[in-house]
Amino acid sequence: LFTKAANKFDGRSSTARYFLAQMAFDAGNVNQAEKILLNVDRNSIPEAAMLSGLIAAKRNQPEQAAASLRTYLATGRQDIRAQIALA
Repeated sequence: LFTKAANKFDGRSSTARYFLAQMAFDAGNVNQAEKILLNVDRNSIPEAAMLSGLIAAKRNQPEQAAASLRTYLATGRQDIRAQIALA
């Protein structure tokens, strides 16, 4: 249902796309999550940087993961997933 609603925005809603990417990641579809995340404005959705970092960590890309997760944490937001991935 959410996917159908998000598709009505034709990719214009960064918020909807971020949540779709998060849902794909949570379901274990890392490639799909990354693909969806490409259409998300990371300036308006800082959590997209965190998700990008989690994707990189899952792919064993520690430098990319750390850079994205630090970008997210620099916004002042806190998420235990980001902190654990950086540990």
